[in-house]
Parts: sequence; C-alpha cells; structure tokens
Amino acid sequence: MKINITTPKRYSYYELLRKSKKYMKGDYNCNKALHVFEGKNKKYYSLIRKGNVQIELIEDDQETLEDIKMYLEFLFYKQYIGLDFEGMKNKNFSLNNVQCYYM
Repeated sequence: MKINITTPKRYSYYELLRKSKKYMKGDYNCNKALHVFEGKNKKYYSLIRKGNVQIELIEDDQETLEDIKMYLEFLFYKQYIGLDFEGMKNKNFSLNNVQCYYM
C-alpha cells in the first residue's frame, strides 16, 4: 500500500529531507537516514525523491493514518499537493491546512 505525493514546485529536495528529519524521531532517522525515514513504530516509511514523496504503509490502521496526516501537514502547511493511492481504496485525507487534489 503506497501513497504518492506530488510536491509543490518551490519545495527543494533538501528542504523535504530537513523537514522529514525534524518531524521523524528515533535513532535511525537522526543518525543514519539519507532519504528513507521510518514512521512511528515502524508502521510506515517515507521515501523522499526530487519532486515526490512516497509513503509505504506497513499497517493501515487509523493511528497510522492520523500520524501520516500530521506528517503531511507538517511538511506542506498551507500548500497544494497531489495525492495518489496505490494498492488501497481511496481514503480521503481530510487535511486541515493542506489542499489536495486526488489523481
């Protein structure tokens, strides 16, 4: 199960890495992570690429989805992003401070 996020054009690759490292806690994320970050309790992983963020879900329970929502709101506060869901039914994220279009 994957969520592909198209990032705003003004966001640089390094800004996404810096913000992800700041949001994600844990020894791996602080010391070893280059472009793949572990989510809370290793229930999801975030892969940062230029112009794209891909989130791989291990478990799609409500707690994990809430943490992903908070992560996306932290990264893209008051921005416009594109969301694409692979391998899961379309789950409409009701992000408060981020505008989304679904592909």
